[in-house]
Amino acid sequence: MFRTLVATVLTLLAISDVRAAERELLVLKSHKGKVFSAEFSADGKRILTCGADDTARLWDVDTGKELMAFHHPAKNPQPFADAHLAIARLSPDAQRVLTITSNSFNQEAGAEVGSRSSSIGADLHENDAARLWDANTGKVISEWTADKFPEMAIESPFNVAFSPDGKFVATSFGSQIDTKVRIHETKLGKEVCRLEGHALAVVDVAFSPDGKLVATASHDKTVCLWDTDTGKLIRTFNGHTCGITSLSFSPDSRKLLTTGAGSTHRFEATPNGVSGGSSSNTETMEDVFARMWDVTTGAQILARGWKEPEEKAPEIKIGPIGIRVEVKSTGPKGYVRLAKFSPDGKQFLTAGVVGNVVGDDDRHPTVWNALNGKRIATLKGDAFRDVFAATFSPNGERVVAGGKAGVVRLWNATTGKELFVVGTHTKAVRTIVFNSTGTRLLTTSDDGSAKVWDVREEP
Repeated sequence: MFRTLVATVLTLLAISDVRAAERELLVLKSHKGKVFSAEFSADGKRILTCGADDTARLWDVDTGKELMAFHHPAKNPQPFADAHLAIARLSPDAQRVLTITSNSFNQEAGAEVGSRSSSIGADLHENDAARLWDANTGKVISEWTADKFPEMAIESPFNVAFSPDGKFVATSFGSQIDTKVRIHETKLGKEVCRLEGHALAVVDVAFSPDGKLVATASHDKTVCLWDTDTGKLIRTFNGHTCGITSLSFSPDSRKLLTTGAGSTHRFEATPNGVSGGSSSNTETMEDVFARMWDVTTGAQILARGWKEPEEKAPEIKIGPIGIRVEVKSTGPKGYVRLAKFSPDGKQFLTAGVVGNVVGDDDRHPTVWNALNGKRIATLKGDAFRDVFAATFSPNGERVVAGGKAGVVRLWNATTGKELFVVGTHTKAVRTIVFNSTGTRLLTTSDDGSAKVWDVREEP
């Protein structure tokens, strides 16, 4: 009986491996090193990838042939901080490519590229540069840089967003000093305006689907909403208790989803009276919710995610070097890394980092009802508790996710039933994107590859 059971399991695994191999349509491996991000063009005919080799590459979807490479190395690398091409984006009309290099981009950071990154410190200089390219000729149209300051930057988030019509692009270099968001027109790359108002680094930026608004998220715990035409501040959203890490609009442009995270801090008091603060390097997070906002009023509609942390009173410890005061949370370890609306806006998806907590369904990717906040489905999978990328299919019926384990899984968005394992990478998965028809899936990984998969329903 036992031998029969083992044989059956091995047979099923073999069938699964064969089907995964059949689903793998293309492997794009020109990049040397990690592939940070990738996306399909709107017509699904081309793919843009961004890699650790300081190049963005354009590919033909049908043949896997590399069409063009956009080389954007840092101009003046520093010995104490790596400078790399950090992000690349293709405009909706596929006529422009925008790349950003960052001197303080941390390749080893667990966060999704373009939404959050950090380093020990780096001077802001010409390494923090955006470059606008003609996607057809490969020529540089325009380039702009972050403001230059003598101070050291603790963190350097960065992001890019094209307007829905592709006529404008918003860039944020970030850092706690350069908090501006620059808006450029994409025909000639001329600067239109700067959005100024955040007190700390701008981590994410997004245009509304109707193109009328720009939203910016910051480490100052706020989201600002701006008028696209005038660049004027419309309103500010307050409610997160920590720095915000990501944002996204609903399809009808009427709602916003945001996520935030913060960490425990320790403060040292030494015998000579010198004190300082540092991160405890734990996964304890103080803001464990995805929050939904009404764009018109600025009111928070709901907050969903993991349980509210219970704050402890400060703990004072006396050691050989002096007094240490620890202020920490006893709440869940981990945070919501991403939150996305379904294509019809009726549901939303949350996923993130778990830390060392096990046995709680809240830590798995989850689908929620966007109207009443009720849980619709919990998406479970073995070794699947540290998610870097997840998204709905174009029809909203399925959800796909991948992360540290390198496994890409597909679920029914309503029932939470796992449909099948799409395939695997040998290292962490960083990007997951459907094509417009939902028949193909694009993934990137730290293993140096981008892959295209056939994700039509299994027979």
